[in-house]
Amino acid sequence: MQESPPPPRPAAPGTGPEVTRPPRPAAAGPGQAAGPGGASEPGGAGEPGEVAEPLPTSARWRVDGRLVGLKATGLVIFVLAALVLLLASGDRLGGSLSVVAAVALAGYLVRDVAAPVRLAADPDGLTVVAGFIGRRRLAWSQVEQMRVERRRHLGLRNEFLEIDTSDSLHLFSSYDLGEPPDQALRTLLAIRQQSGVSPAAPPSSSG
Repeated sequence: MQESPPPPRPAAPGTGPEVTRPPRPAAAGPGQAAGPGGASEPGGAGEPGEVAEPLPTSARWRVDGRLVGLKATGLVIFVLAALVLLLASGDRLGGSLSVVAAVALAGYLVRDVAAPVRLAADPDGLTVVAGFIGRRRLAWSQVEQMRVERRRHLGLRNEFLEIDTSDSLHLFSSYDLGEPPDQALRTLLAIRQQSGVSPAAPPSSSG
């Protein structure tokens, strides 16, 4: 009896999206090929035992937990630096700059902790972060375009997942998604396919 391959190793916590898929159908036997949705069809030309991976039914994208930890570490460093500079060294300028940096990092950190899930999708639509920690529900029919926007700034290339509705534009970086935007776009299109609403995903643009 042939030993089945080991299951794929899960991603480290905080390093990727949470994607839900239906159970994988049983593998096709000899002389059969995987049909639509992974069902086996007799007489197919596919490889024996080959089964298509089911489409995702829902997904959630959260901020990269590793970078959240770096922010928390940076906050502690700036707080300690401010205390040393203001109380021990009497460096008011350096201490004030450290306080400003600590406050800015604290604001970002609060948002990451209070609203770690930046984007969620299911066959009915999307839930996106709105404002500081608010959330907004969007039906698929409200989404006009989904694409990956590429921009260059100071010699650096940045990529964003862009979700455009009739009255708002939502941008998500790889930090927000925990994975490259183009991978998130493929998952979104697969989920939207199950809603019956035709996707609008024009080619990625470069800036």
